[in-house]
Amino acid sequence: MQTITVEQLITMLTPVFSGLVCLILVTLHSPIWRKVKGTGLRQSLIFYYILAMCNWLMLIILTLYPREFAYVRSFYFFTTIIAAVVPYQFIFILTRIDNKEKFPKLHYILPTAIFLVHLIWSLSIPKEVAIETSFYSGKAFNGYHRFYIFASLIAPIRFMFGIGYSALSIIRYRRYQHAIVEYAADPCFNSLHWLRTFLFLWISLLIVPIFGVLFTPKALIGQLLAIPAILLFAQHLTLCFNAIRGNYLYIGDSVFLAKETPKEDKNQLSHETVMSYIEDRKPYLNPQFSIAEMANDLSTNRSYLSVFINKTYGTNFSQFMNRFRLEELERIENNPIHTKKSNLDKITLAGFGSDQAYRYTLKKKEENESFS
Repeated sequence: MQTITVEQLITMLTPVFSGLVCLILVTLHSPIWRKVKGTGLRQSLIFYYILAMCNWLMLIILTLYPREFAYVRSFYFFTTIIAAVVPYQFIFILTRIDNKEKFPKLHYILPTAIFLVHLIWSLSIPKEVAIETSFYSGKAFNGYHRFYIFASLIAPIRFMFGIGYSALSIIRYRRYQHAIVEYAADPCFNSLHWLRTFLFLWISLLIVPIFGVLFTPKALIGQLLAIPAILLFAQHLTLCFNAIRGNYLYIGDSVFLAKETPKEDKNQLSHETVMSYIEDRKPYLNPQFSIAEMANDLSTNRSYLSVFINKTYGTNFSQFMNRFRLEELERIENNPIHTKKSNLDKITLAGFGSDQAYRYTLKKKEENESFS
């Protein structure tokens, strides 16, 4: 057993405790999950925390009890690879912009196949060979060179899976952002900005272990392990906080993407019809107002309405709604009744979901004016 200090032990156990606390919170906090019931979002998040804790516990075994690690190495191999698939599944569901999209279960086939091959192979070799190859010392017994090579590929395979699935996650995130800007009235609130932090931490966790080859096991305990521990702790909190707060727009409930079936009177859509609807209903006062709701109220579909707004007003749905919010804010500021209200209260009354959304709108307005 490796000798470590109390501080090092606390550092090593931090991701386990943070994962456990976050697991309990996301499991017990049921109200926020009602709107995504049946989507697999909650289950994938719970699986993520369980997997992260198991993977980290086995990493602790590797660090403190390298010889005993041989008995759980196959499971460590599995959790290491599958750890790239599970976050991607969560992001896939979270950034879904089409109700027909389903997460392909095929993503789990290859990691499971690699795990089974490793497990069966490791059970078929002598115990001493399995223990020795756990150290990756370069010593390979006669007749077991192939197993040694296969076992030593854990880190490269983990890195390739991680890079591949983080890249897929970034692609989906960018796609989602584009859809939100086009179809959500408050893209600043719904564009999952916090997901950037999660992805940054994920990629950082892939890069840090590469430096492990430069350290001895002793140095690994005292220095290198602390870095991924802190990164994983931050990743746990980022995901848990935003999931519980509901800082995302899941299209299955508010459905900013409506059904694309054209309705008979869609050709009757006109400037007068749209402006009359805006003036009568004042839908922009609702921060979560979506193009699907407006399309339904006007008896059309969101694609036709989106094209109409773009051609008629030279802007997308989000910016179109924000124009009226800015006008409403100006009226509020000029009304003596609201003199004692704070700036945030006035911004909220005008229909902006937050001060950040208001500043985002001002920035976009200034950019458009500078190019006009």
